[in-house]
Amino acid sequence: MPNKCRIYIGRLSRKTRVRDLEKEFSRYGRIRDLEIKHDYAFIEYSDPRDAEDAIYHMDNRNFDDSRIIVEYAGIRRERRKGPSTEDLCYNCHNPGHWANECKEEDCRGKCYRCGASGHIKRDCKASRSRSPTLTTKQDQSPYSSQSESHAQEYEA
Repeated sequence: MPNKCRIYIGRLSRKTRVRDLEKEFSRYGRIRDLEIKHDYAFIEYSDPRDAEDAIYHMDNRNFDDSRIIVEYAGIRRERRKGPSTEDLCYNCHNPGHWANECKEEDCRGKCYRCGASGHIKRDCKASRSRSPTLTTKQDQSPYSSQSESHAQEYEA
């Protein structure tokens, strides 16, 4: 089990010095040990509550022109390793996997909305688009009837 008094500080700026870290992190409690490496550091507090406060207040903050990570040492944040059950495959539209893992036939060139080939989602008849479609020449330009009447006036 990891030590709850020891924290990891990552993404430190190259200009960060030991005394900068001491000054900033000592406000959360008594520091027992401080080790600074190239771009990360470890701080050990006397009390686990002090470490918890430092993590709460300092994680994801700007420090010496760099956004730092502060977390318990030895405990890594969960990182996403694959698709969740809500993710839909772009190829077959089934949940639980991504297109690069899909076992169905390749669906490139097919509509993502209805699955039919020959058109794309933007031109799909099953589209939920609310924009009006223009069918006649008069519908294309609201000024077309006015420009024709003005042309007739000048000819007369």
